[in-house]
Amino acid sequence: MRFLNLRSSALMVSMSALFVLLEIGCVSKKVPATGSPTNEPYTNGVVTNAFQAEACPWLIRLEDGSHLIPVELADRFKEDGLQVQFTFHYSRVNQGACQEGRPAVIETIVAE
Repeated sequence: MRFLNLRSSALMVSMSALFVLLEIGCVSKKVPATGSPTNEPYTNGVVTNAFQAEACPWLIRLEDGSHLIPVELADRFKEDGLQVQFTFHYSRVNQGACQEGRPAVIETIVAE
């Protein structure tokens, strides 16, 4: 019986160490919200109001053709065709009736 306790203890320690190493590996590798690793901190996009009829007043079109629904986009950036560089993270906010993109909180933004 003592052998079983020692064996299960060693297994628990090994599993705990593996879990910690996996967590450290996931945290240390920064992947931008665009889904691919890059050295560039900003994402490029174009502000558009082309989907107003689909209940999407303002979107940001990304280079891959997908769209973000910016949460509380500042008025000075609400210009159709405005090229911007920005950082963001996805949001779980209710996107309402707009189905053209994913909600995102814009952290920093500059017009080109």
